[in-house]
Amino acid sequence: MSFAWSPGGDFGSPTYSLPIRVVDYTRSTFIGKRRLRWREACDRALDSWELPFALETAPEVEQAYRATSESVSVFSVNPLIFPDAIALVRLHIEESPDSAGWIDEMGGGICLFVAWRGWWEPFPIAEVARIIAHEVGHALGFGHGGNGVMMGNIHPNLEERALASAYYQS
Repeated sequence: MSFAWSPGGDFGSPTYSLPIRVVDYTRSTFIGKRRLRWREACDRALDSWELPFALETAPEVEQAYRATSESVSVFSVNPLIFPDAIALVRLHIEESPDSAGWIDEMGGGICLFVAWRGWWEPFPIAEVARIIAHEVGHALGFGHGGNGVMMGNIHPNLEERALASAYYQS
C-alpha cells in the first residue's frame, strides 16, 4: 500500500541503496556540547525510521557550494547532493525554514537546516530529533500526510515506518 504522500507517490521516488548513506556536513560546524547534542539528535532521528542508515561526517569546507540567502533556490542546491545519499547541510541564512527533498536529476536527497544560529539549542533533544526525522522523511520521498512525524508528531509512526520499510526493503 502507498499513498500520494509516501515514497513512490507525488513527492518522489528515491532510489537509495541500502544501507542509506547519510553525509552530515552540519555536525562539523559545531564544537563541544553543541556537536554532541547534534549527533545525539541525528542518531535518534535516523533510528526512529528503523531503516538501515550509514551516517558519516564530512567537513563543511568540503562543500563545493555554500548555501546563503543570495544563492539558495530550487536548482542551486544540486552541488551539495551526493548521488545515492542524503546530505545534511546547514544553511547560512538568518530567516529560512528548514527544508528537504529528493532531487531526481542528482539521484540524491538533501536536508537543509538553519542550524548555524543555534535555533535548536533551547529545545529538548527529542524535539531536535523530530525536526531532523521530518526533514529526512522528505529526503526519503515522504510529503506531508498521515499522522506521524510528517505531520508534526514526535517520531515516525507505525504507518510511516511500514511504508518506508516496504519501499526500501522490498
